[in-house]
Amino acid sequence: MPFAAALRRSLEDRDSEVIDAAAFLMRLEDWGDGLPAGVTVITAGVDVQGDRIEWEIVGWGVGDESWSLSYDRVWGDPGRIETWEAVDRELIRTFDHPRFGPMPVRAVAVDSGGHHTQTVYRFARERAQRRLWAIKGRGGGGVPVWPQRPPRQRDKAFTPYIVGVDAAKEVVTTRLRIADIGPGYSHFPVGRDIDYFRMLTAERIIKTYRRGMLIREWRKDPGVRNEALDCRVYAYAALQGLIALGLRIADEASRIADLPLFAAQTSLIPAAANPPRSIPSRWLQKGE
Repeated sequence: MPFAAALRRSLEDRDSEVIDAAAFLMRLEDWGDGLPAGVTVITAGVDVQGDRIEWEIVGWGVGDESWSLSYDRVWGDPGRIETWEAVDRELIRTFDHPRFGPMPVRAVAVDSGGHHTQTVYRFARERAQRRLWAIKGRGGGGVPVWPQRPPRQRDKAFTPYIVGVDAAKEVVTTRLRIADIGPGYSHFPVGRDIDYFRMLTAERIIKTYRRGMLIREWRKDPGVRNEALDCRVYAYAALQGLIALGLRIADEASRIADLPLFAAQTSLIPAAANPPRSIPSRWLQKGE
């Protein structure tokens, strides 16, 4: 190998950021059928491939602590309505929180950058009231995870939200390296296999020097799919979309913590013991 190429490879290897996928298998958790108490809001990220649609539903808590509630896919032509109907049935699910009760998915980000752009636009337009957003990823530095202002929609042209995927990947992968439970920690359920974690850690930042300048770019490991990383990035973008609309997770977490235990979640508290609850938050109203 020529000296210049060897030096460049050495610099890349030295500055590569690697996450051990297998290590996650040692920290899987069994939180049962209901939600962990720390979940405050739920979002989802949807990735569209040529022959399938994949998605992750994520619960978020204070300090961006996260719980992967489900990861799944449906095989089929994304151009067909029945494929999207199968996805939508999962996105309208509710998850049982020990204090809040049935908690829905509050926002969804769906990638529109593939071969089914118009189908995604139509799917998002019809579900805009549920905060289901069509997004388009944009790489490079200086692109925020979520735009400061929503795109202007016109009657004849649909405009997606532009998501800074490089910035979002950096946040997500930084969180994956956190080893102590608490703010930023990423929780995963029992049953999640090594293939999922290989997809989640399929990309890394490579730092190279070109003409004397430091270049940082995301590269995927050859032969490894990255849909799980994309879905987590989109779920995180959806969370940032809620925050841009005014969501304050710490405030919502405090409101939930003040609620009595939800009767349906425990046999120790009879249903009559749950008084009617007034929740002064537009994010926590069940009917919204």
